[in-house]
Amino acid sequence: MQQFITENALTFILIGIGLFFVIMTYGAAYESSKSDHFISGVPFVGMIFLLIGGLISTFKPLALICLIDPGPWMMICTAVQDYNNNKKFFGYIEKNGFTPDSEYVQNQLLTIGVEGKIWELPYRTNYPYLINKQRITFAVIIDGAGDRYILLDKRKEGLVTILFNEDRIETEGIDSKGKNVALIFEVKPE
Repeated sequence: MQQFITENALTFILIGIGLFFVIMTYGAAYESSKSDHFISGVPFVGMIFLLIGGLISTFKPLALICLIDPGPWMMICTAVQDYNNNKKFFGYIEKNGFTPDSEYVQNQLLTIGVEGKIWELPYRTNYPYLINKQRITFAVIIDGAGDRYILLDKRKEGLVTILFNEDRIETEGIDSKGKNVALIFEVKPE
């Protein structure tokens, strides 16, 4: 037993450091879910320490403990969710005759107000935005006549278009908990 501990001392140190970072990542995710803003944690760092610690140990399957780091799983889930959102939005735009080209509108910002919080975003047409905390997905789309709309994902109702020819509109959306929330969309100069 003493020999095993001596041979794997570096492994235990690296695994301890890796577990510390994994715990920090889970703690940051928990705090982020409770607070009003995103807290990153340190995804992937714990996985790297755990993987190296496992690979240099005399018991190589120990390297599989690196899979407890949520970083890679969060990245995969986010990539799949982004792909599905983009497919849904771009499919709607193409199917319903809206201009498919996405472009940035120079010298203007798009702001969205949700429950007293305001996000300033670069103003880009025909491209889905996602407000992470509330899970609100929308796009500003342009039809063939040049009219501007908000394409809003209302989950069970599906995608809804709302005329947005004014520089400010108020409407309702559905947040991540399924409740109606007041939304304010506004185009402002930079």
